Amino acid sequence: MSADVLAEDEAESAGLNAFIPKPVDPNILCSYLDSISTDSNTSEADLREEIAQEDLSEPKAIAMGDEIKVLVVDDQAIYRTLMKQVLKRSGLDVSFAEDGIECLEFLETQPELDAIFLDLRMPHMDGRAVARSIREGRAGDTYTNIPIALVSAEILNEADVEQIGANSFFSKPIDFDGLQVFVDKVKRDHQSVVPPSNKPARVA
Repeated sequence: MSADVLAEDEAESAGLNAFIPKPVDPNILCSYLDSISTDSNTSEADLREEIAQEDLSEPKAIAMGDEIKVLVVDDQAIYRTLMKQVLKRSGLDVSFAEDGIECLEFLETQPELDAIFLDLRMPHMDGRAVARSIREGRAGDTYTNIPIALVSAEILNEADVEQIGANSFFSKPIDFDGLQVFVDKVKRDHQSVVPPSNKPARVA
């Protein structure tokens, strides 16, 4: 992405597959994300409407050393990018895994994480198996009680979510209001265990 204006032939000669100018046009962004997604159950129109409703400006300021770290686990690139935009806007440090196995491997090497956003339907290892493995300590004792939010096109009730071992559930297309409620809770929990920082705030 760039604030410069490039012609289509200039982008092609530079070896680029696409050019998205800044400030980001949600319609262009969504069209490109949909074109690179090979397995999406959500239409381009639905995602375009979701992104258009969101403010894709720079993330809010947070104190240095107090970053809230979250992991998004989803096999669809279009949803990983959408979640990145929304979560970074809230000042979160976002990492990604493309399936359940990659998620567990990441947790084994990452000593600090505050929450996980977990897709249910993924290849190799689905979200249910991932949540069960985390709760059973296969990713280490540090994460047995980590907040897990399920993200799926499936319809789940509270009992289903509890049985899977998760704390919250968000349907696809993304429920932004519910997502923000969960993020706010993660922030409160994080602040309750992190000592105040005297360092100046910065934009992530």
